[in-house]
Amino acid sequence: MSNYTFESLNDKEFEILVNDLLARLLSERIERFKPGKDEGVDGRYFTSDGEVIVQSKHWLNTGIQKLLKECRTKELQKVQKLNPSRYLLATSIPLSRKNKTEIKKIFHPFIKSEADIFGQEDLNDLLNQNQNIERKHYKLWISSTNVIQSILSSGIIGRSGFSLEEIKSKSSKYVQTENHQRAQKKLNKNHALIITGNPGIGKTTLAQQLVIDYVGQGFEFIEIEDDLNEALNLYNPETKQVFYYDDFLGRNYLLALKHHQDSQILNFIRRVSQDTKKRFILTSRTNILNQGKWLSDLFEIHHIQKNEYELNIQSLTNMDKAKILYNHIWFGNLSAEFFDEILLDKRYLAIIKHRSFNPRLIEFITDSYRLEKIDKNEYWQYIKETLQEPKNIWQNTIEVQLDYNSRMILIAFVLEGKSISEPQLHEVIDALINQGTLIDKTDFNRTKTLQFLSGSLINRNSRNGSIDYDLFNPSIGDYVIDNCLNNATITSSIIVSLQSSNSIKTLNNLLGSKKISYTLYNETIRQTAEKFVFDSIGNNPYFFIFLTTAVIRAQLTNSQYFKSFEKNIEKEILSVELLRNEDSFDLLILAIKKGLIGNKGNLLGTVEELLDINPGYQILKKVVLLSEEINFPSKLLTKLKEAVLADFEAELTNDINDNGILEEAFEESDISIDTIYEFVEDQLIPFEKLGFTEEEISFLVESVDTYEIIDYNIQSASDNYEDYEFRSKPNSGNTDSEIEDLFS
Repeated sequence: MSNYTFESLNDKEFEILVNDLLARLLSERIERFKPGKDEGVDGRYFTSDGEVIVQSKHWLNTGIQKLLKECRTKELQKVQKLNPSRYLLATSIPLSRKNKTEIKKIFHPFIKSEADIFGQEDLNDLLNQNQNIERKHYKLWISSTNVIQSILSSGIIGRSGFSLEEIKSKSSKYVQTENHQRAQKKLNKNHALIITGNPGIGKTTLAQQLVIDYVGQGFEFIEIEDDLNEALNLYNPETKQVFYYDDFLGRNYLLALKHHQDSQILNFIRRVSQDTKKRFILTSRTNILNQGKWLSDLFEIHHIQKNEYELNIQSLTNMDKAKILYNHIWFGNLSAEFFDEILLDKRYLAIIKHRSFNPRLIEFITDSYRLEKIDKNEYWQYIKETLQEPKNIWQNTIEVQLDYNSRMILIAFVLEGKSISEPQLHEVIDALINQGTLIDKTDFNRTKTLQFLSGSLINRNSRNGSIDYDLFNPSIGDYVIDNCLNNATITSSIIVSLQSSNSIKTLNNLLGSKKISYTLYNETIRQTAEKFVFDSIGNNPYFFIFLTTAVIRAQLTNSQYFKSFEKNIEKEILSVELLRNEDSFDLLILAIKKGLIGNKGNLLGTVEELLDINPGYQILKKVVLLSEEINFPSKLLTKLKEAVLADFEAELTNDINDNGILEEAFEESDISIDTIYEFVEDQLIPFEKLGFTEEEISFLVESVDTYEIIDYNIQSASDNYEDYEFRSKPNSGNTDSEIEDLFS
C-alpha cells in the first residue's frame, strides 16, 4: 500500500508523475512541455469542449494556507488568461474535504468538480491502482514502503554502511543517467560488475542504487567488508543474493591484493557468473584497478574486461550534469540567497561545463552545513576556488578547523584504512595519550573531539547495537596522505597505538604506490620496532605482520629487531593459513637460510596440508622455491606435481582468456593447439624442477575448453562494440536553452 509524501522527487519529476497518473486515469494522452516557465500549464489534452489544463504543485514542508494564497494571488490570474474548458490541479500536500472545497471555489468555474483536485492521498490511491507507473518512477519506487521493508528484512540496515536516511538522501539526489541503464544491463548479463572511475565520479552511489534496486526485487543483501570469505560463508545456491564489495582493492592507494584475494575474487566472479540467482557488484578507482592488474598476474589486461564498467565525466551530457546540480540544490536545503548566487548571470552553466565537474564536488558546494561560515557574497568565489582546486576541498576543514589532537586521530583512521569500533578507538586514544602523541591531555575532551569529527570528517555508525567510525569520504584520506603523513615519529606512534595489521598493510602499500618516501617508511618501521615488546608476540597476528614488514620490506634482516623474534618464529610461521600468504613464505625461506627452523618434520607436514587445499599458482611457485632450500621426500614432490597439474587443469582455460592468448579465435578453426602448447610450457617454467613430460603437457592442452574460449571472445567483442558505441556519442545533445529552462 503506497503512502508517499513524494519528497524523493523534485518539482519536475513530480509533474511527470502526475501527468502519467492522470493520463492513465482519464485514458488520454497528456502533452508535456520542456522545463521552463510554464505559465500555469504542466500538461494538457483536448476534448470536444476545448483545452484541458493540468497543473502540479509540489511544495515540500509547505502548509495548505500557503498553497491557497498562491492559488489566489498568482495561479488564478494565469488560469483566467488561459481560459481552459477544464482545469485539473494536483499537489503533494495532503488535502481535506474542506481544503478541496476552498480550492474549487478559488478556481470557479474552471475546476468543474472537487474530483478534479488531487491531493497526496489521491495520488497514492492512483499509484496503488497502477503499480507499473510506480515502478517506472525509479526514485519514487526505490523509497517505497515495500522496498524499504525488503531492505530492512535483508539486513542491509545495521550490517553495512547504509542507513534509511542515507538511502533516501542518495536516492533523491540521484540522477538516473544512461550509465545506470548500461551498468544494470551489463550486470544482468554477466551477473558480476566492477564499477571503476576517478574519485568523486559516483561509483559508490551507482553501486548502492543498483544494490537497493535488487533488494527491492527480493534479493538478499550481503556486504563484504574485509574478506571474501564473508561472501563464501553466506553463499546459498537456493537464494537470490546480491553481494557488494566497495573499494575491493582498498582505499588510500592500497594497491595489491594480498592473501590470494586476486584469485579468490576472480573465482567468485566466475562462480556468480554461472548462477542466475546471484549478482556481485564491486567498485574500485580506475588507477588502483590498473595498478592491481600490473601487480597481479591474474589481473592482466583481459582478465575481467567483460565485467568492468567505467564511469567518466565524458559519458554525462550537459543536461545530466544540470540535473545533478539541480537535484543537489533542490534536496540540499540550499538557502534562496545562495541559490540566487548560482542563478545570477546563469552561473550554473559555468559549473556544469567546468572541467572539474563531478558529483562529489557538487555535493560539497551545495551542502548547507559546510556553508554555515560562508557569507552569501563570498559564495560564488568559494565555488570557483573549489572547482579550480578540487583536491583541496578538505584543506580548510583539516588545516584550519581541526586542532592538533583531532588531526592525529584523523591520521589514525587513514592508516587503519577501515572502520574502527568505538572501544578500539578509545584504546587508540589512550595509547596516544600514554605515548605523549596527544598533547594537553588534561584539557583534551575526547567526547567533544569525536563529536566534532563526526560532524565533518568521520561517520559514526550504529550496527547491531555497536558503534563504529570510519572516514566520511575516501578523498579525506587522499588529502591526509598527501599533506599530513610526513613525520616518522608521529606515524610510528599511531601505528603502535592502533595495534592493527591493517595499518602495516596501509604503510606497505603507500610505499609501493610511492605516496611516501622510502626514507620515511624505513624510519617509521625502525621507530616502531623500537617501541615493541618483542617477547609478547603470542597469537597476535599484528606482530607477525610487522615482523614480515620489518624483515622483508625494510630489510632489517641482520638487526636486533629480527633477532628479538627468533625464539618465536618457528611456532608463529608454521601454519597453513600463514603460508597462504606470499610474504609469509618469503619470511619462511629467509628463516630457513638463517637456520631458525629446526623441526623440518613439522614444516613438511604443514606443506603437505597446504597442498591439499589447492593454494593456487603463486603459492605453488613458492613451494618449489622452498623445496630448493630443504629436501622434499619423493612422496611430497609427487604430491606437489599433482597439485600443479590439478591447478593448471582447473584454471588453464580461464588463464588463456585472461591473458588474451587466443583473443582472435571466433571459430573452432581459429584455435591454435601449438599456441596453447607454448603457453603451457611458459607457465610451467617455474616448475621445471618437477620434470613434466610431453604426455603431461599434452594432457593439459587437451583439457582446455575451446568452446568456452570462443564464447568468451564473442562476448568480449560484443562488450567492446557496445562501449565504443556509447563512448563515441558526443557530450552535447543539449542546448544551453534547455538547461536554462530547467533552472528557470
